[in-house]
Amino acid sequence: MKIAATFAALASATEWQGQSLSSTCGAIATVDAGDSPVNATCTFSTGAYATNFVSVGGVFWTSGSTFTSFDGIFDGSSVEVLVFFEQFENADGDLDNSTCGEAADITVSCSDNGSADSTANLIGNFAFAPDNNSFQVPVANADASFAVDLSAFGALANQTCNGAAMTTSGSSMACAFDGVADVAYFGFNSEVRPENPNSIFA
Repeated sequence: MKIAATFAALASATEWQGQSLSSTCGAIATVDAGDSPVNATCTFSTGAYATNFVSVGGVFWTSGSTFTSFDGIFDGSSVEVLVFFEQFENADGDLDNSTCGEAADITVSCSDNGSADSTANLIGNFAFAPDNNSFQVPVANADASFAVDLSAFGALANQTCNGAAMTTSGSSMACAFDGVADVAYFGFNSEVRPENPNSIFA
């Protein structure tokens, strides 16, 4: 029964071995979350396996392991999850595969909240690949008080609030969003990519 349930929940999957410490093992899994992420709290897990990078398109992270979404942004209950696992070298200098999970270890469970998350300036999933350092970042419920600390990303360039008034100070930037659009955006280029960037603002 457990095996049957696993295959029912995991609609499709792709896995790969690590190539280097900067290109670790990982998996892409399309998971039936049981309910749509829209107006819900979804809990993500990789079991006992630590992650280096996670991306779930069309969602807004509310913690390091939970996310939600909104009408018009996400459709259906199938959630595609991209994961790169933490991986280290063994005593011989080879990559240790014991820290690599599988697609079947990736789970998502969503519980309907009955209404949309009203948290102001809720930052959405924006890093879609670990080798990307140019970002356009969605913000739900955006207002004029939006501000963000980008120090984890190293030196910055090309910061933008996409038309909204912008102020910058060191590694921080602020955007005076007018709250008209359902989703606003800010952008930047970074020097480095921290671990699990999509959860860094949750």
